Amino acid sequence: MKALIFEDKIVQIEADEFPVASALEWVDIAGLTPQPEVGWSYDGVSFAPPSGPSFDELKAAKRQEFKAETVVRMAAQVPAWDSFARIEFLVSISNLLNTTSMTTAQTLARDTLLYTRNTAIPRVNAVTTQAALNAIDPTAVDPFGDGTPWPS
Repeated sequence: MKALIFEDKIVQIEADEFPVASALEWVDIAGLTPQPEVGWSYDGVSFAPPSGPSFDELKAAKRQEFKAETVVRMAAQVPAWDSFARIEFLVSISNLLNTTSMTTAQTLARDTLLYTRNTAIPRVNAVTTQAALNAIDPTAVDPFGDGTPWPS
């Protein structure tokens, strides 16, 4: 097997070499374990798999998971409340309005957003290990597994 290298990355793998532009280089990968794949880097001597997202990127993705789950839970209560930005706006002005006229569903939807904004996101921001971040499940009744459930 041959790996076609361009700008220090495997861009193609073939059984046999064929003529390529001078900016590309063929490198024999037969018998290597683990077997390099497209996307792996090559430093002129050895191959390395692509690095994954950074810890900060993983935390940002977890915050987005919470926002998505918030929209799902809120839209289940109030179907018209189907975007995080719309709900943030409504909740921000609810403090100015008479909220005694809010339905039970609207109140639960508001509390769901407040849970995300005031509890979930700060807790995700405070996580310091990959294992702790992996243990958080925004779709679970108790995302942190510690008795801090979504509003119900």
